[in-house]
Amino acid sequence: MGGIHPNFLEASSHGNSFDEVCGYFDSFLPEYRRCFRSHRFFDVTDTNMILRDKGYLYDSNVFTFMEKIRPYRHFSGFVRFPSCWEDGTHLRNTASLELGCLQPFLDEPGLTIMSVHPLHMAINSPDFQYSRSLKDKLTREEMIAFAKESIAKVRHEGPGIATFFEEILQYVKRKGYPIYTLEELYQMITGDA
Repeated sequence: MGGIHPNFLEASSHGNSFDEVCGYFDSFLPEYRRCFRSHRFFDVTDTNMILRDKGYLYDSNVFTFMEKIRPYRHFSGFVRFPSCWEDGTHLRNTASLELGCLQPFLDEPGLTIMSVHPLHMAINSPDFQYSRSLKDKLTREEMIAFAKESIAKVRHEGPGIATFFEEILQYVKRKGYPIYTLEELYQMITGDA
């Protein structure tokens, strides 16, 4: 079970108002009407109320860099699962793609909710500018149409965020730490299946 990733920023391809952006997902993703994380963690009362009224139940629309915070109930009624690691932020703020730089953080007690971007993973971005330069060269339509063959041509062959994230997952599995989806966590907290 996934969720939606609405873009409420100016010039969004999802719509020109909060209502339009929220409605954009109604027509083709009704089965995902449980969870969301907005583009750039955009968060205002208006969007929360619209999404709540549409039936969304939980989100991961809060970001705390390298700080684990327990899930909590938002005033809208959502259960919030704060992300504490995000691939783009790691690339922007941390020079290292060595597992050792994250091991102490991964070993801390608490939920480690991680957010990854498909583009960073697909092209194995070695740094933040790598994906940014690709986005700057292509139009929105070209990015959407970016075929598997095109991705293979620009995929970074050395260490990058995809290979780093694979190492993270292998480490977590070796340590025996459980891995859950947000849907599974939501059901554990609320008992709502």
